[in-house]
Order: sequence, then C-alpha cells, then structure tokens
Amino acid sequence: MLELPTVARQATSWLECMYLRSVLAGCTCKVYCQYTLPLPRYHRLPAERRGQILRTARLHLAQGGVHGASYNKIIKDCGISKTSAYLYFDGKDDLIAEVARDSLRRVLEALGPWRQAKTAATFWKRLREAADHLLAFVAASPNDLAVLQAAYSSRVLPLTTDDEAHALAWFDDLLDNGAKLGVVRKDVERALLRRATISVFRAIDAWALEAMADTDAPDLEPGFRLLASLWTPRKGGRK
Repeated sequence: MLELPTVARQATSWLECMYLRSVLAGCTCKVYCQYTLPLPRYHRLPAERRGQILRTARLHLAQGGVHGASYNKIIKDCGISKTSAYLYFDGKDDLIAEVARDSLRRVLEALGPWRQAKTAATFWKRLREAADHLLAFVAASPNDLAVLQAAYSSRVLPLTTDDEAHALAWFDDLLDNGAKLGVVRKDVERALLRRATISVFRAIDAWALEAMADTDAPDLEPGFRLLASLWTPRKGGRK
C-alpha cells in the first residue's frame, strides 16, 4: 500500500478530482485569489526556486491542513528568512492561495479536457481512462488533492473566472456528449441532473476511499454502474 499523509488519504480518488471540478463550477467559497496574490518579487524568482517553495509548502499543508500548518515552519523549511518571506508574500494566506492555485492547475492538467466520444462504448471507455489517469496522478502526487480538499474544507478554495469556466465546461461537455449518445437522460432538467451527478460522485468517492485502505487500485465498476443507473434514459421520457 502507498503510505500517504493522513490528510491525503481523505482526497485520493479520481472521483474526488472530478468532484473538485464540480465544486469549482458552483462553489460559494471565498474567492481568495482575488485578494491574495504573491508579491512581484516572488514571480521574479527562478522557476526552479518557486517550484521548491511550492513543493515544501504543499507538503506542510497536506499534512497539517490550512489552519494546522505553521507559516514559520514552512518558510524555515523553504530556506527563507522571515524578512525575505515578506518580500514574496504578505503572509500565510498569500502562500496558501498560491499553493492551492498551483495544485488546482496540476489536477486539472492531469484530468485534461473531456474528449468527445462518438459511441456509447467509447464514452464509457474514456470515463474509465480518466479514472486511470487520475489514479496514476494521485499515486505520484497525493499532496495536491490533499491541499485542495483542505482549502475547500476551510472555505478558501482559490477560484478565478477561468477556473470556474474550465470546470463547468468539462462537466457540461461530459453530460452533453452523453446526452447526444443516449447515455445520459434528457427527461431531467440539466442543472438538477448535474447536481445529482455531483452527489453520486461524492458518494462513490467516499466508498472508494474506504476501499483504498485495503488495495492500491479499488474496483470502480460499481461506481460506473451507479452513474449508469442515474443517467440511463427512462422509458416514456425524452431521449
């Protein structure tokens, strides 16, 4: 079994990635990135140095959460003096927002855009491929999901207009593609179906996380069947 930080164990399934996308599409959390940005001198650091700071801070946040992680310990482990730290960030909130934004970018890049399918079989195949990609990402970098989960739980998920549009577009592309192929029902209003789908993703996610305590790669087929039962067009309804 992978030895993951305690907080990382709470956000280590591909469905949590998809759920985070759905959260972005309709979240009412505080929009941190509009108010908390690194100072200009941080952006002038070499990319390698910025990456080292983000990796170190991400580990602290994944293990301790937004409120439990110590800003002083983070900057110490980054090799930054307190004086220098305030040349890069106004404080802990700035650093948290930047780490969460970076983790969000990494998760969204791992998932990638929804690739339109031309057949129902291909639709399900691509959904399963998304699961495989994200499970591989989680195995390689569980702290990213842990950071986002901690940020969301603390109501400080870093959103931008582009983030929201990207998340909503992926989710709607998935449902639109499925509807055209007859995989996703049309007899339920889209906003309601989206919310119901999000709820199912969360339920499957909690179940999958429990399964991961005993196996590195839980069998997600029951989850796919549950989604199919939600999405399958009903007789007599609009197809």
